[in-house]
Amino acid sequence: MSHFIEGLDRQQTMSLPEHLDDYVDENSHVRAMDAFADMLDLTVLDFNAHPPP
Repeated sequence: MSHFIEGLDRQQTMSLPEHLDDYVDENSHVRAMDAFADMLDLTVLDFNAHPPP
């Protein structure tokens, strides 16, 4: 009696898409929100790259 699953490719490197972007449809509303967020000047909105100590 074997405790191992046989017949599957154990050399498979990845079973999911490499990037999260691959899950989002090209016409998704998320893409519009992403483009809007990229246009914002976060320094003017007082966002800092590093939080205060």
